[in-house]
Amino acid sequence: MLIHPLFGQVCCSLVGTVDRGGGGAASLNWGTHWPSNFDNKKSFKWASGINTSHTADEALNIRYGASLSVHGLLSHYIGQRTIGYLKIESTWLQIEEFLSFSNSSSQINQLGFRTGFRHLLPEKWGFIFGELRLPKSPTFANPKFPFTTGAVPVFMIGYTNQIQMPWAIKSPLFLPELSWSVSLAKNQKMQADVYLDDELNAHISSFVYSIYPLAIIPFISIQAQKLLAPLSPWESERQTRRLNVMTFGLDFTPTHHNWKWIHLRFDLPIYQWTSNGNFPDGAEPVPRVSLSITKSGTIRNSWGNEK
Repeated sequence: MLIHPLFGQVCCSLVGTVDRGGGGAASLNWGTHWPSNFDNKKSFKWASGINTSHTADEALNIRYGASLSVHGLLSHYIGQRTIGYLKIESTWLQIEEFLSFSNSSSQINQLGFRTGFRHLLPEKWGFIFGELRLPKSPTFANPKFPFTTGAVPVFMIGYTNQIQMPWAIKSPLFLPELSWSVSLAKNQKMQADVYLDDELNAHISSFVYSIYPLAIIPFISIQAQKLLAPLSPWESERQTRRLNVMTFGLDFTPTHHNWKWIHLRFDLPIYQWTSNGNFPDGAEPVPRVSLSITKSGTIRNSWGNEK
């Protein structure tokens, strides 16, 4: 079981996977601390947030109800160009299955920790970032739920940058720049009840101030994962399958500074393909709507009045 608030994966099906939607790069950056040459490098920064989402999966054999996640993050410079951070997160999710004779359901709770870095490259080369994820084993409220899974440490490395478009000076309110990122995550150990590995994410987005007072951010995300099937008694190695999804989405954020902590997202899978067969039950990409509330601030080393 591995739950990542805002952009992660949940593993609860017969083969242990379900797509959690695209656009993770944008939500990952909301309220977080990225290095800059103009920062006060002596201050700690904090961020906290709540995210809830709902999927349109009423016709599927494995259905996910509303999910709720909360997180807190503390970051500080560890050099002139690098920020280190520590994050704690907790997630609650409801699941139903219509594959067994019992047609059971369960609530799932999980606590996780992350630590990582964000490094500013010279000139206009962008950023590199890395993260170690340490999820605890999930707790199923229904101990008889038939499709439980485990959790293992995951290491992720990535790169992100922005490119100014040629028309940005004349038309600064319509797609003035292109933000893009790519990341690769890898399990740090093998475990029989963990079914996902080698997660590759690519994300491209921009913004449009076309409906005041909302900033509209269209994005396209591509996610590719390796699915590890359960080991059968007649096999010495687990079979694998590649699951690939392309998602189009829209983020809506108020432009007024008093309301920038609210983010609404709609995302829709527009193309999907696998290396062998179809997407298994619980892995089918589905439309999703999510609401995020993110707040951030600064804490001085002297624990002064700056917040």
